[in-house]
Amino acid sequence: MDMDGYSHTMRWIEELFAAILQLKPPDTVLTDKSLPYKPQDFKFLDSQASSTEGTSVEDVVSSLLRFAKTDLQKVRAVWTWMATHIVYDYENHTEDPQEVFKRRKAMCGGHAKLFQEMCRIAGVPCEYILGSCPEKAKSRHAWNAVSIGSQWHLVDVTWSRRDYYFLTRPEEFCKTHTPDDSRWNLLDRKSSTATAA
Repeated sequence: MDMDGYSHTMRWIEELFAAILQLKPPDTVLTDKSLPYKPQDFKFLDSQASSTEGTSVEDVVSSLLRFAKTDLQKVRAVWTWMATHIVYDYENHTEDPQEVFKRRKAMCGGHAKLFQEMCRIAGVPCEYILGSCPEKAKSRHAWNAVSIGSQWHLVDVTWSRRDYYFLTRPEEFCKTHTPDDSRWNLLDRKSSTATAA
């Protein structure tokens, strides 16, 4: 018996089993979010948003608003559209939302600025936040805060391929993101209801 092959197969099975155990049924409410939700609640919305096309930012947002009615749905639709249409690019330093839309790629600042612009068009208050990521050797980074139901929530659309960064609880978000302006860590929930300056 090939013990190396057997060990490799067993390690693969153990990793697969561990991953399966971490999966949550789609009707499970994700309580590790700043605004708890069920993933299945976004199934149709995510499907529609990921297949939406348009020739301008305004055109795409208009199309998204046909099926996204609440502020939460609007934010999720923009999030999903960007996750499926805008890729990270180390060389594209533009932060102009129209250019990012046209090129379909940007660094974090471009992602965050386009997200902010799409939310603005959709009528959802959204702030552009600059800071650093301690886990990335304190590299400069940009992300957003959105206001849903008079409460600010954190999102990082640059890392949108990982749903973890959609409405992440501030206590978790601050482990990987340090804003230049500390009020945007949202750890003091009283400040999270304040309006943006």
